[in-house]
Amino acid sequence: MAVEASTTMSLVQPPLPSASSISRDTIVEQLESIANFRDITQGVEELKSGLIYRCATPSKANQQDAFCLVQQLRLQTIIDFREASEAENDAGECRLKQHFKEVEFDEKSLPQPTKANAKRLRHTEFRRCPATDNSDAKAHGSELAMAPVDADSSARVEVSDTSQSTSGLVSLPEGQVLVRVPYAKRCVMKKVAMSMLKPKHFALIGAHYVGSGLLFKPSLRERGKSVAKKQFNKMGLLGFYKVMLTRSSQPICQVLRICADPRNHPVMLHCSHGKDRTGVTTALLLAILGVPRDMIATDYALSDSHGNSEEGRSRFETECPELDAEEWARAKSDTMIDLLNWVDQEFGSLDLYLDMIDFTAVWRCRLRKVFRRATPSLDFV
Repeated sequence: MAVEASTTMSLVQPPLPSASSISRDTIVEQLESIANFRDITQGVEELKSGLIYRCATPSKANQQDAFCLVQQLRLQTIIDFREASEAENDAGECRLKQHFKEVEFDEKSLPQPTKANAKRLRHTEFRRCPATDNSDAKAHGSELAMAPVDADSSARVEVSDTSQSTSGLVSLPEGQVLVRVPYAKRCVMKKVAMSMLKPKHFALIGAHYVGSGLLFKPSLRERGKSVAKKQFNKMGLLGFYKVMLTRSSQPICQVLRICADPRNHPVMLHCSHGKDRTGVTTALLLAILGVPRDMIATDYALSDSHGNSEEGRSRFETECPELDAEEWARAKSDTMIDLLNWVDQEFGSLDLYLDMIDFTAVWRCRLRKVFRRATPSLDFV
């Protein structure tokens, strides 16, 4: 694990009420400069709030919003799902990044699946497929029926307190930390794109690269790269999510373990739009907590307004114009339902997928215990 020290920012603000004197919901509603920000359990009365938030990149956070997050919501951990090179494209003063100590994990330190599971994940199909029948989502319930803290379809495990079974706990430095855990790295996506190329595509790319060298025209090399990038439109957004779940299983497990440890709360999850990498992670967390799939999909679709906004679409147009913004900038509820149904079809169940990536039944019970409200009247069925 590499730790990069950051210069601590001074958050000088007029006296503002503390989070204890005003509701967290009020604080969240007052944020002006951070797009797509919300509590992942908003509207779910059976679960505690104020533990995990999600948003788009907070790089444009103004002084007051940064103060609210650090001093009122008292953020402890920020998780950025992007590589440092992608985060460098952020606009704004990146005030929060200046205030948090940055940590990036060596991939070798991440939870490692068995060879059999790694092979199984690697050979999973991710190309675009016909839409599935979303009526399956109703089978998971339209009313919230929270699972018992010790319930699991693959194993029944008693977890009496959150300190039990500490094997695999993620060790973070003291203080407020920004953890960089990249999903779907460039090198991974490059391999995925290459796997979809046909001989005619390789010939075209080769011609562009040779021409670039002979004619000293870098633009021809970029055209060659564009041929490969356009292949992503064949998989679509759903295909990209499948790539994340199968090619980024180790980072996903790491993030889920961080979120299951109350010492790291409150946590803020983000990527660029706060829609895709953040959306898939949030969906996994809510599914583990027993939130019905229609509610998970509804939360995911709340990101559509930002992704489909002028700001959201412009990021695609400037950073990757080869992608169809109508597909990639959107957040439609059917996409998330299709993804969760695909997990069931491909791996047997969500629990079996989580077992495969090493977020085991004990860890799932730990996460549920952290989020469960200690209210005697709650009927966990």
